[in-house]
Amino acid sequence: MLFRSAERLLALIGRDALPPSENQHPALVVMPVVGAPGDGATTLARAMALALKGRGAVLAQEPDGKALLVMGSVLVTDYDAQSQFIEVIWELLSPDGARLGFVNQENTIAAGALDGPWGAIAPAIASAGADGMIDLIERTVAP
Repeated sequence: MLFRSAERLLALIGRDALPPSENQHPALVVMPVVGAPGDGATTLARAMALALKGRGAVLAQEPDGKALLVMGSVLVTDYDAQSQFIEVIWELLSPDGARLGFVNQENTIAAGALDGPWGAIAPAIASAGADGMIDLIERTVAP
Protein backbone atom coordinates (compact mmCIF):
# COMPACT_ATOMS: atom_id res chain seq x y z
CA MET A 1 0.00 0.00 0.00
CA LEU A 2 2.76 2.43 0.97
CA PHE A 3 4.68 1.58 -2.22
CA ARG A 4 1.67 2.33 -4.43
CA SER A 5 0.92 5.59 -2.61
CA ALA A 6 4.52 6.72 -3.00
CA GLU A 7 4.46 5.87 -6.72
CA ARG A 8 1.30 7.93 -7.24
CA LEU A 9 2.75 10.90 -5.37
CA LEU A 10 5.99 10.74 -7.35
CA ALA A 11 4.03 10.62 -10.62
CA LEU A 12 2.12 13.75 -9.59
CA ILE A 13 5.33 15.69 -8.94
CA GLY A 14 7.06 14.34 -12.03
CA ARG A 15 9.65 12.07 -10.44
CA ASP A 16 10.20 8.41 -11.29
CA ALA A 17 11.62 7.05 -8.04
CA LEU A 18 12.50 7.98 -4.52
CA PRO A 19 16.10 9.06 -4.04
CA PRO A 20 18.11 6.37 -2.18
CA SER A 21 17.99 8.32 1.09
CA GLU A 22 14.19 8.36 0.96
CA ASN A 23 13.52 4.66 0.22
CA GLN A 24 11.16 3.29 2.84
CA HIS A 25 12.54 -0.24 2.90
CA PRO A 26 15.76 -2.09 2.14
CA ALA A 27 16.15 -3.86 -1.17
CA LEU A 28 14.96 -7.45 -1.52
CA VAL A 29 16.81 -10.46 -2.85
CA VAL A 30 14.56 -13.29 -4.04
CA MET A 31 16.42 -16.57 -3.66
CA PRO A 32 15.74 -19.77 -5.70
CA VAL A 33 12.75 -21.70 -4.41
CA VAL A 34 13.55 -24.90 -2.51
CA GLY A 35 11.60 -28.12 -3.05
CA ALA A 36 9.72 -27.06 -6.15
CA PRO A 37 9.25 -29.81 -8.76
CA GLY A 38 9.73 -29.19 -12.48
CA ASP A 39 11.20 -25.79 -13.29
CA GLY A 40 9.61 -24.20 -10.21
CA ALA A 41 12.88 -23.39 -8.41
CA THR A 42 13.76 -20.74 -10.96
CA THR A 43 10.37 -19.96 -12.54
CA LEU A 44 8.60 -19.29 -9.25
CA ALA A 45 11.50 -17.21 -7.89
CA ARG A 46 11.60 -15.14 -11.10
CA ALA A 47 7.81 -14.66 -10.98
CA MET A 48 8.02 -13.52 -7.34
CA ALA A 49 10.78 -11.03 -8.16
CA LEU A 50 8.68 -9.58 -10.99
CA ALA A 51 5.57 -9.44 -8.80
CA LEU A 52 7.44 -7.63 -6.01
CA LYS A 53 9.04 -5.22 -8.46
CA GLY A 54 5.60 -4.52 -9.93
CA ARG A 55 4.44 -3.54 -6.44
CA GLY A 56 7.26 -1.02 -6.03
CA ALA A 57 9.87 -3.10 -4.23
CA VAL A 58 13.52 -2.45 -4.97
CA LEU A 59 15.36 -5.64 -5.91
CA ALA A 60 19.02 -6.52 -5.49
CA GLN A 61 20.75 -9.29 -7.43
CA GLU A 62 22.69 -10.78 -4.50
CA PRO A 63 22.73 -10.51 -0.72
CA ASP A 64 24.89 -7.57 0.30
CA GLY A 65 24.52 -7.35 4.06
CA LYS A 66 21.73 -4.76 3.74
CA ALA A 67 19.07 -6.44 1.59
CA LEU A 68 16.21 -8.46 3.00
CA LEU A 69 15.98 -12.04 1.75
CA VAL A 70 12.82 -13.61 0.33
CA MET A 71 13.09 -17.40 0.60
CA GLY A 72 10.51 -19.66 -0.96
CA SER A 73 9.86 -23.33 -0.32
CA VAL A 74 7.36 -25.73 -1.85
CA LEU A 75 5.93 -28.94 -0.47
CA VAL A 76 3.84 -31.15 -2.75
CA THR A 77 2.10 -34.22 -1.35
CA ASP A 78 -0.43 -36.64 -2.81
CA TYR A 79 -4.00 -35.78 -1.87
CA ASP A 80 -5.77 -38.57 -3.75
CA ALA A 81 -5.24 -40.47 -7.02
CA GLN A 82 -6.02 -37.42 -9.17
CA SER A 83 -4.76 -34.50 -7.10
CA GLN A 84 -1.93 -33.18 -4.98
CA PHE A 85 -1.78 -30.72 -2.12
CA ILE A 86 0.72 -27.87 -2.61
CA GLU A 87 2.01 -25.58 0.10
CA VAL A 88 4.19 -22.58 -0.74
CA ILE A 89 5.89 -20.72 2.09
CA TRP A 90 7.58 -17.37 1.50
CA GLU A 91 9.87 -16.30 4.34
CA LEU A 92 11.20 -12.79 4.89
CA LEU A 93 14.65 -12.79 6.47
CA SER A 94 16.76 -9.93 7.76
CA PRO A 95 20.23 -9.46 6.21
CA ASP A 96 21.71 -11.51 9.06
CA GLY A 97 19.25 -14.37 8.45
CA ALA A 98 16.78 -13.73 11.27
CA ARG A 99 13.21 -14.69 10.34
CA LEU A 100 10.96 -11.63 10.22
CA GLY A 101 7.82 -13.44 9.15
CA PHE A 102 6.26 -15.60 6.47
CA VAL A 103 3.44 -15.85 3.96
CA ASN A 104 1.77 -19.25 3.53
CA GLN A 105 -0.18 -20.38 0.46
CA GLU A 106 -1.86 -23.73 -0.10
CA ASN A 107 -4.11 -25.34 -2.67
CA THR A 108 -5.07 -28.64 -4.25
CA ILE A 109 -3.96 -29.15 -7.87
CA ALA A 110 -4.17 -31.87 -10.54
CA ALA A 111 -1.61 -34.61 -9.92
CA GLY A 112 1.61 -33.92 -11.83
CA ALA A 113 0.61 -30.38 -12.85
CA LEU A 114 3.90 -28.99 -11.55
CA ASP A 115 6.25 -31.76 -12.68
CA GLY A 116 7.38 -29.86 -15.81
CA PRO A 117 7.15 -26.20 -16.80
CA TRP A 118 5.07 -24.14 -14.39
CA GLY A 119 3.84 -21.75 -17.09
CA ALA A 120 1.03 -19.45 -15.91
CA ILE A 121 0.87 -21.15 -12.51
CA ALA A 122 4.07 -19.43 -11.29
CA PRO A 123 2.89 -15.83 -11.87
CA ALA A 124 -0.49 -16.61 -10.27
CA ILE A 125 1.14 -18.03 -7.13
CA ALA A 126 3.73 -15.25 -7.02
CA SER A 127 1.15 -12.50 -7.44
CA ALA A 128 -0.86 -13.68 -4.45
CA GLY A 129 2.31 -14.26 -2.43
CA ALA A 130 3.72 -10.83 -3.30
CA ASP A 131 0.65 -9.09 -1.89
CA GLY A 132 1.22 -10.88 1.41
CA MET A 133 4.96 -10.20 1.32
CA ILE A 134 4.49 -6.45 0.77
CA ASP A 135 2.02 -6.39 3.65
CA LEU A 136 4.51 -8.29 5.82
CA ILE A 137 7.32 -5.87 4.94
CA GLU A 138 5.16 -2.86 5.75
CA ARG A 139 4.17 -4.36 9.12
CA THR A 140 7.61 -5.57 10.23
CA VAL A 141 10.30 -3.38 8.69
CA ALA A 142 10.58 0.14 10.05
CA PRO A 143 11.17 2.78 7.36
